[in-house]
Amino acid sequence: MSELRVLRQKIDLLVQEAQWQQIAALDEIVRDVISQAVQSVTDDNRDEIREDLNNLQQSYATALASMQRKQGESASELASMQRSYKAAKSYLDSSKF
Repeated sequence: MSELRVLRQKIDLLVQEAQWQQIAALDEIVRDVISQAVQSVTDDNRDEIREDLNNLQQSYATALASMQRKQGESASELASMQRSYKAAKSYLDSSKF
C-alpha cells in the first residue's frame, strides 16, 4: 500500500474522531510524501499516483467541511450562551441583587 493511501486512511480516521489538531500536525508529512510521490512518477505508476493524490485531496476536503461544520455548531452554542448570560445579567441588574 502506498504511503499516500496510508496517509489518506489516517486522515479519514482522524476526521471521524474529530482530531483536527492531529490532522494539522500531519501537514508537513503529507507535503513530503506528496513531493516524493510526484518525483517518483513513471509511465507505469502515473495513473495510480494520480488516483491516490485525488483521493487524498478528497479526504482533505471532507476534513475541511467537517471542521467548518463543527466551528459553525460551536459558534451557535457560544451565541446561545452569550444570550443567556446577557439575559441573566439583565435580570440581576434590574432586580438589584
